[in-house]
Amino acid sequence: MGTAQRLLPACVIATLVFVLFHFFGVTDLGYDPATVTRSLFVWIARRWVVYSASQDDFPYGWAAPLVCLWMVWRLRREFASVAKRPNVTGFAVIVFALLLHWLGAKTQQTRISIAAFMLLVWGIPFYFFGWPVARRLIAPVGFLVFTAQFDFLFGAASMLRCTVAELGMILLNGLGVHARLPDATTLQAGDTVISIAKQPGGLRSVMLVMASTYLLAWMRQRGLLRQILLIASAPLVVLMASVVRTILHAIAGDYAGSFPVFYLFAVLLLLAAHKLIGRDWQKKIGRIRRHLPEALE
Repeated sequence: MGTAQRLLPACVIATLVFVLFHFFGVTDLGYDPATVTRSLFVWIARRWVVYSASQDDFPYGWAAPLVCLWMVWRLRREFASVAKRPNVTGFAVIVFALLLHWLGAKTQQTRISIAAFMLLVWGIPFYFFGWPVARRLIAPVGFLVFTAQFDFLFGAASMLRCTVAELGMILLNGLGVHARLPDATTLQAGDTVISIAKQPGGLRSVMLVMASTYLLAWMRQRGLLRQILLIASAPLVVLMASVVRTILHAIAGDYAGSFPVFYLFAVLLLLAAHKLIGRDWQKKIGRIRRHLPEALE
């Protein structure tokens, strides 16, 4: 069966998947009848703005599917050149994803259904076109995780705010600025009172930096280990950029604590981490070993 012949049944199955998740994607109907929806896609879209009052929404979520499509388009020549043949493992992935959605529906855990949908998006081409295509789709499909908000990150964001407040107090005192913590997420430096929880950006800043790190790792880093290391550095980058923003806010005023200032420092730190991880450390260590005896003589 040729590629064009396999494309038709793949499109039919993809259409059925869309119908499944649009009409039977959500079983957790919540407590507000006005927001009830069975569509997984509508449920996700509402999460882009539902937390706007606390700035813990992710208004950039709508861009994630577009970025995913751009990543696929960027790999179009690789998709055209690799061998394509059906792979039964992909069928197993499809079955597992459907069972995962059933589990999410039975337990009323919509985020399990989101994971199932992402797995189906990856599993269908895996089944019809094989592993070479599926391997190249891992990163684009994985980026869809930034489409939706995940509640467990709220707890992580709270821990981040407390850490930022404590580090900010320590560093400001080290710089000669008297600072104290009236509570866990409030920093007082002189007459300036900074509520870390109310700083511009909130959880959206964390998600944006993580998404930027993901893209940078995929586009510029070579090797899976280095990509994982760069992505794993994102929380540290967010922490350091948040501390710098807080210190500048305490010293220079409100504008220095704005979201653009935070993101600028985050990008600079991210590029530094990229350069550090991307270095050929094996070659550098070997060079040091060669020159070390000469230096000791």
